[in-house]
Amino acid sequence: MKTAGIKPKLVCWSIGFVRRAAALMDAGLVDEPGYFLLNMTDGPYITGHPGTRQGLQALVDFLPRNRKCIWTANVVGGSLVDLAACVARLRGNIAPGIGDYPYLELGSPPNHVVIRRVAETARTNGREIAEPDDVRRMLNLPAPA
Repeated sequence: MKTAGIKPKLVCWSIGFVRRAAALMDAGLVDEPGYFLLNMTDGPYITGHPGTRQGLQALVDFLPRNRKCIWTANVVGGSLVDLAACVARLRGNIAPGIGDYPYLELGSPPNHVVIRRVAETARTNGREIAEPDDVRRMLNLPAPA
């Protein structure tokens, strides 16, 4: 993947996954910044950390401190809206949308409504919304040809 210029997404469902991803960085197999997807689970899915402040903080606490890391939070089977302010305050990124959860408690809104709400929460908590070029710079990705 390095030879092809592909930035891997280091998907982490628990602290063990975070530790393994850090080991890949330490071994030189993943260049900095490492891009971590911190996947939590709720509802019928009990295999990951819960989509709570404590579940998120446990994952964030194990991100390698000696490496540059960028991370995004996601909750499979649960509301990311409820966690958005915490993610923003921790300087993380948010992957909202109805693909992993239908937001029944919000009336099953369309995707753009969920995204707008999370974006407003992020801004209120000091995080601006990144444009594609911003993300390329953050992850050291080349501009499209």
